[in-house]
Amino acid sequence: MMPEDRSFVGHAYVYDKFGLMKDHSKNSADIDTSNEITEKLIRDIYGKRLKSYNLHTITSDELTQMISDVDQNEFLFQLKPARFLSKFHNIESAYNLIEQYENEHGFSYENIIIARPGLAFYSALSLSKLRKGSMLIPSGMGFHPHTGTRNYGLVQPLYYKNALNGTCIPTGMHFNDQLMALKRTDCIILKELLSDCVCYIKNRVLLTPESILFYHFNSIHNLNIVPTDKWLYEKFRVRAPEIENITNLPLIERFNSHLPIVK
Repeated sequence: MMPEDRSFVGHAYVYDKFGLMKDHSKNSADIDTSNEITEKLIRDIYGKRLKSYNLHTITSDELTQMISDVDQNEFLFQLKPARFLSKFHNIESAYNLIEQYENEHGFSYENIIIARPGLAFYSALSLSKLRKGSMLIPSGMGFHPHTGTRNYGLVQPLYYKNALNGTCIPTGMHFNDQLMALKRTDCIILKELLSDCVCYIKNRVLLTPESILFYHFNSIHNLNIVPTDKWLYEKFRVRAPEIENITNLPLIERFNSHLPIVK
């Protein structure tokens, strides 16, 4: 398992005068070598809910080498490709663990939820809208830090068109790579996700996780991407407070400007 790059409160993206991102905060994220992911830690966290797991040993250099012949001028936002190649590898490995567990125990799951680590959930993940041939994603993530209002909006996969195989990503599509759900019968498309995504990158699909995954699920495999308002969650950052209320927000001044904490 590669060391965990922990996203701390206060990490900021760097933008130019036009509002375009020049550098990604994760490229300067601290590497947390003091909190090694071990089998004992995983078992302690998940307890009886843990059915199977493995700790991958592939390195950043090995992942980067897979796309060493790709023009680095297309590495947008200074993102390091190993970060999301690792994501694709982990999703593929998790699917193969699911398949192995099902075969060993003689059953199949009905639905599969894919989630990155470090999420805090504030609602049940309702799957009432999930149908075969579709994928559910949240309609937004987290809360506004000044007002506490719920955030809506998703990242846009970046425009791509390939006349050789008749696929495209039109501008204006939306995706979320942190949390998604699909029917078990549709999950076979995860079996070789890493090698599939490497192939897309070599064919010039832009190097952002949202672009590559949207292309895989929608453009190649025709899954209908369905946002749902019922999933309320956020990415929980290191050193963020576990409990907050309105007195922690600038908005409190509108309700009680005479509190000692309001300056």
